[in-house]
Amino acid sequence: MQNILTAPTLVLILMSAAGYVMATAGMKAAATAWHSAATGMVVIGLTVAVIAEIILLRQASLAIVYVLILAAETVLVMVLAHTYGEGLTFVQGCGAALVIAGLCLVMS
Repeated sequence: MQNILTAPTLVLILMSAAGYVMATAGMKAAATAWHSAATGMVVIGLTVAVIAEIILLRQASLAIVYVLILAAETVLVMVLAHTYGEGLTFVQGCGAALVIAGLCLVMS
């Protein structure tokens, strides 16, 4: 398996995950009270995520890229949920742990 865990690749993975989290935050904001800033967050977040993923897919297989982004996004969404005051249940924590365990399995 090729080693894709280089510094530039990790930056792109985090950019993609952060883009998805930004879009999620925009959707959460729109769910409570729609405003143009929420729409802007969704559009910008998804644009950043798509561009980063296109660049990543030139360097690695879809399966590896997807799992890496999903793991980073899972951690970032858990942090975002905490900042919104939404607690993390035991079951949700177990689900997040399984995503991280899956990442370790795919990368081994």
